[in-house]
Amino acid sequence: MADKRAGGFWRIILLLLCALVLGSAIGLYLGWDVWPVYWFNAAPSDLTLEGQLDYVVLAADSYAITNDLETAQLRLFELTDEDTSWNQVANLGAFAAQYEASQGRVSSAERVDALSEAIGWDSTAVEIYEHPSEADNQTLLLILGGAALLGLVGIVLIWPRQKKERLVAAEVTTPSDVAPVSKRPLSKREKSSSEATPVIALPTDEPAEGESLIDKASAMFAEPVVNEDVPAADEQPVLSEIEVQPVPNSEVKDSSALDEILTIMNGYAGEEDVAESEQPPQRETAHYALGDDDYAVSFNIEGVEGTFLGECGVNVAEVLASTSLQHVVAFEVWVFDRSDVQTVSQLLCSEWAMYDTDMRVLLESRGELVAAQEGTTITLERLSTVVTFTVTKVVMGQEAGLPPDAWFERLDVDVQIDIKQAPSV
Repeated sequence: MADKRAGGFWRIILLLLCALVLGSAIGLYLGWDVWPVYWFNAAPSDLTLEGQLDYVVLAADSYAITNDLETAQLRLFELTDEDTSWNQVANLGAFAAQYEASQGRVSSAERVDALSEAIGWDSTAVEIYEHPSEADNQTLLLILGGAALLGLVGIVLIWPRQKKERLVAAEVTTPSDVAPVSKRPLSKREKSSSEATPVIALPTDEPAEGESLIDKASAMFAEPVVNEDVPAADEQPVLSEIEVQPVPNSEVKDSSALDEILTIMNGYAGEEDVAESEQPPQRETAHYALGDDDYAVSFNIEGVEGTFLGECGVNVAEVLASTSLQHVVAFEVWVFDRSDVQTVSQLLCSEWAMYDTDMRVLLESRGELVAAQEGTTITLERLSTVVTFTVTKVVMGQEAGLPPDAWFERLDVDVQIDIKQAPSV
């Protein structure tokens, strides 16, 4: 009995180890190949080192356009966490400026330096920026690999023993191991127990000459057993003779109560659908008129609870060389999404800027060109936002000594900001 229990215990251990190895293998395959993890809405502090450098450069570019130091500081503060201090972010800013300069992007490096100077960062901060390593992933792989190795070792060690135990259990028991049947008379207690639970008794008298014990038992079992509580077949009622009583109408439940409950439930479902509807679009308007030198307007993109999701705006891209007022020939429309690492933009240009060779070459280096006419639409889509810029009013200026229809006297742009619905988990 003890050997049998030990064999069952090791059989359970073997099954658990096999399940662990098989489950780990299937989980790794599904997690890496079939359904890999896609990160979205990650905090700036969780980005790679290259992504955080781009984030600092984008914050500096935005500061150069808006001169909003408080917003720039809040954006850079997003890089801090329990592993990264503000002084380490300062060193990251200095490293970003050096990296941009080494890549030949001198103007970008100057903007980063200007932001660092405006914040008051010390260029020789004592704490060195260290990006979090991938030690956690390596630890997980080591644990899974160790579990798989233990499972294989368990199979190798336990499988031969299980096979041997099955062979031993299959051996035929000798007749000497069979205990003899007792012929002593039953006690009162045993008789009451036998009456409560019917058993089949083997014949106790000696078989006749020439008759074996097996033959006598077979003859005994061949006799039919009669149960007096069950009626005979000819006395059982026929199904067609059973009278079926109809259910009174008074017992049929009224369905009006059920209809009322379904109506209430549908009403609740409708309210839930309304509550889960998408956030309504945010609408803004940008107005430019001649004389608004260095024109730049920006709008914050906010979520349902006022969370900062990004920024968009319109600003001057290029002007004519003139000693009087700025004569704008192109505007830049742009979108900054906190979930992405790059600001996207396009240029609204006058007819003259679209067809003047020198001006077109200069503007094409900054982005895609679009002729500014009433009804012109530009859509910039990012990871969490879709911003649509629509030109509603265009007035071109005329002045002696300047090309005709080259510069804007007035420009009105409607801005529609749509927040993409967050994916369900």
